[in-house]
Amino acid sequence: MSVYDLESIDPEATNTGHALVIDLVGAGQRVLDIGCSTGFLGEVLIDRGCTVDGVEIDPEAAELARKRGLRTVTVLDLDHDDLPAAIGSERYDRIILSEVLEHLVRPGAVLAAAAMLLAPGGQIIISVPNVTHGSLRLALLQGRWDYRDTGLLDRTHVRFFTEASIQELVAEAGLQVTRLRSTVVDPLSSEVELDAEDLPAELVEWVRSKPDSFNYQYVLAVEPATAGAAVARPELETADVLPEMSEAEEHGVALLLEKRALVEEITALRRKVLTMRDHAIGAEAELGTARREQAIMARKLAKAEHDVAELRLSASWRVGQLVVSPLSRVRRTIRGSA
Repeated sequence: MSVYDLESIDPEATNTGHALVIDLVGAGQRVLDIGCSTGFLGEVLIDRGCTVDGVEIDPEAAELARKRGLRTVTVLDLDHDDLPAAIGSERYDRIILSEVLEHLVRPGAVLAAAAMLLAPGGQIIISVPNVTHGSLRLALLQGRWDYRDTGLLDRTHVRFFTEASIQELVAEAGLQVTRLRSTVVDPLSSEVELDAEDLPAELVEWVRSKPDSFNYQYVLAVEPATAGAAVARPELETADVLPEMSEAEEHGVALLLEKRALVEEITALRRKVLTMRDHAIGAEAELGTARREQAIMARKLAKAEHDVAELRLSASWRVGQLVVSPLSRVRRTIRGSA
């Protein structure tokens, strides 16, 4: 069974990709849900008066989607099969590519093929995860890129999108974006695995300050571009992140940042102590060297004194004294007579 099966979805949960897709599709539309899985999204649209067909690679999931009320479900591989040929002459007001393009080797070709199935005035609703979400930036800084069954690092993703790159893909398919929305998740609150306590507080705050670091998914409404017409880039619509975080979550994030700040202060103090200890060890080593040199000089002086004492006791010293002493007396006599 598909790992993307959901028993139900809440269309009123406005900070989810599914809710944004449902809102952009609207009511009473002819819909083609490409990558429909078990039909959990189509079921909600059917309740809103839509007629829904599906496309799905997994035959078992396709059968469940039919049981949920989808009119037809075509089983095919989007990367290898001809989508327009499989659908035939049917045309749709809305075509959904929700969390699909990132799984495809040829997302641009599939998007262009889907556009061929639009009725006049129709739109394609796309949702893709944002690879520049703050959690992934922080994970990479820790040397982590841990795949999971679902989420930003779904192990079956073969393409990764930023806001700019998904818009480029749309333009290359001969389409234009008319609505651009996003879900929002705090970089420290996603499913991406992080060692949050090991991240410097200043770094976390810098990442959180970037405008696209909270954007978890992008949801776009696109339609065929008008030849020769200037394309105005739509303003990004985002949910307010703060209401989506509980008081306990906000308090937890604040405590985490405060804890990291204290850890950094303690680490800085430890470094200072180690530096002072290194200086002390260096000074002690220099003192030890000086003491060793002093001991060597003392030994040399003692040996010299010993050698002099032995020399004075020797026969040659005494003979020398007999010669030197009279000469000394003669010199004193001469100086006195002068």
